[in-house]
Amino acid sequence: IAEYVIKKIKPGGDMMKPFFICTVFLFFLVFAAGCYSYTPPSPVLLGAKYTSANRAATDQILRETKKLSLMDAKHIAQLNNQNYLAAYHAVNAARMRYYQALGAYAPEIHLGSTVGQDMQWNSSRVNPPMTNAAGRDISFKVNSSVTASWLLFDGFARYLNVKAMQSEVRKQTAMQYKVLCMLRRAVAYAYYDIQMAQEVERIQRENIEFQNRFYQMVKPEWEQGKRPEDEVLNFSILSGLAQTGLIAAQYQGNVANYSLARLMGYSEGELPSEVEVHPFEDNIRQMYYSVEMCLDIALANSPEMHIMQQLLKIAEYNKYRSYSAYFPVVYAEAGYGSTQMRTQYKAFKDSHSSFSNNSLSYGVRADWLVFDGFARYNAMREMQTMLAVAQFNMAETYLQIINEIRSAYENYENNLKQVRIYRNLLKEAKKQRDLVAERYQKYHASVDRIDKVQAYYIDIQLQNAAVITDFNKSVAQLEAVMCIDIYARERE
Repeated sequence: IAEYVIKKIKPGGDMMKPFFICTVFLFFLVFAAGCYSYTPPSPVLLGAKYTSANRAATDQILRETKKLSLMDAKHIAQLNNQNYLAAYHAVNAARMRYYQALGAYAPEIHLGSTVGQDMQWNSSRVNPPMTNAAGRDISFKVNSSVTASWLLFDGFARYLNVKAMQSEVRKQTAMQYKVLCMLRRAVAYAYYDIQMAQEVERIQRENIEFQNRFYQMVKPEWEQGKRPEDEVLNFSILSGLAQTGLIAAQYQGNVANYSLARLMGYSEGELPSEVEVHPFEDNIRQMYYSVEMCLDIALANSPEMHIMQQLLKIAEYNKYRSYSAYFPVVYAEAGYGSTQMRTQYKAFKDSHSSFSNNSLSYGVRADWLVFDGFARYNAMREMQTMLAVAQFNMAETYLQIINEIRSAYENYENNLKQVRIYRNLLKEAKKQRDLVAERYQKYHASVDRIDKVQAYYIDIQLQNAAVITDFNKSVAQLEAVMCIDIYARERE
């Protein structure tokens, strides 16, 4: 484009060449700098079909993984969870808005250029006659301009906007951390649910084995007339009921598996069968934080508190920025223009003409709004009310965090006490069941008695597993609110 224009405009062409080359160079520079590079989601997740590619994407993430620990699951989720990755890019978006606010301190420079051609035909002019007009003239003209404007003073609106954008970046960073804490809690919940389901499966399988063993023992004795038929049916029915419990546990395990797979970013939607979680553990680890320490840590670390603190600062900056509307706005301005034109004539005494025109201007401009129908006044009052809203929201967040910590800590202590009791109950219930089973085999105990002690034993096992799972979840809840790893030192 630059070379073409230069050829068309012979006079002053050398002067215009650098201008057009710089314009084209700046265009491509801005275009290249504006590209945001990132790794997009898997194409499988952006499609509308479920295909074998889902399995391939999952296999890529799970390569060489056979035993999945809770820490591994949290780490993989942090790398692949779509919500967390979106929160990461939201921080970058907030940072770009901050850079935009900083740009308000720089002058604005505009480059303008107009390239065009004018054609005129003069004919049939009678009075006055055409004496100094060409029959036809063709003009090729280029207008170029450079204007600069620099905001010198705006009542500190730019400064307060930059501070607000700074707080916006911090707020978005806290929101990313909040997503991470909630993600870790969700992963822990799903992991513990899988372990719980597997433990219930184990309990129900043992129950089925117990019922079938006595069924096989009682059936020949019934055929020999030593026991009534209802006892045979009793163990058969209880075995069937245990099978329904087993099916329900498998269903719960599958649902938890799907939840964990989604949190970890697995496009297939479920963990492969060869990947196993660690077996259910009945040992509990007592933490060494009092409720007061948990409250202090939570209030200091909670992303919710950091988010509300930054929202409060943003509201304060916006309030003060509303005052700047009452100040004048002062600009420094400058401009440079250049016009190049060449005209060719037909049926005229001259064959062509050309000229070059340059201009330069500069100065200071001030603009002060005196009256706008109280719009500025009401905008200022709006920002003051938004500050009050932010203050009350922060106070509510403070109370919510205290409530969450106290509730989770109470749940932790409640489950801790119950686990200790259930440990003793498990030993006693198993011993009682074994004693009654031995007596039943010797015809010294009724079938109702063995049914009752077996039911006690199964119920205590199920309750113990549920309490341990709730205990682990209460610790995960405390970790999510406090945003710490309670047992990090033990792993070190």
